[in-house]
Amino acid sequence: MTFTPTPKDDLPSIPDLHEFGARYNQWVASYLHWQQETNAGVMASIADLYARAGGLITSGSWIWADDAAAIGTFHVALGAGVNERIVSLSRHDSTSAPIFLGGFGPGRYMVLMDDPAYPPVTAFRQYVCTSPLSDHGDWWQFNAVRVATFGVQDIPADGTIIKLLFG
Repeated sequence: MTFTPTPKDDLPSIPDLHEFGARYNQWVASYLHWQQETNAGVMASIADLYARAGGLITSGSWIWADDAAAIGTFHVALGAGVNERIVSLSRHDSTSAPIFLGGFGPGRYMVLMDDPAYPPVTAFRQYVCTSPLSDHGDWWQFNAVRVATFGVQDIPADGTIIKLLFG
């Protein structure tokens, strides 16, 4: 027994395939252009954030860890709501430099960024503080709501260096 396939009657013609390919490539180019503009806008927003904060900004690098009580460590845990978070961070950054968060509290922002070997930043999360700083001696804790994200939002592995910007 020999099987001989019968071509379908509704296969697209060569001109139809060309037209589909052209439309698809235009869509891809438009999407990539939109994505590039969006990414550029996000990066400009981060630059604008730094510029607007002027001398009021506090920043540093911390090490992501489950135990934020150790010097130079930072952790974000899930809170009660969808975007609610519990932020814990050491009073010293990963270089053991003391960090001053005077005036930080409800309504102030914190931006968590990756620490790429070569800039630009490829991911960030922005939070707005919703509670006063809770003093635990060598570390602080506060509640926050996540208001913006960009890039990969995977939970960093323990030991990953991240950058924080407070304003």
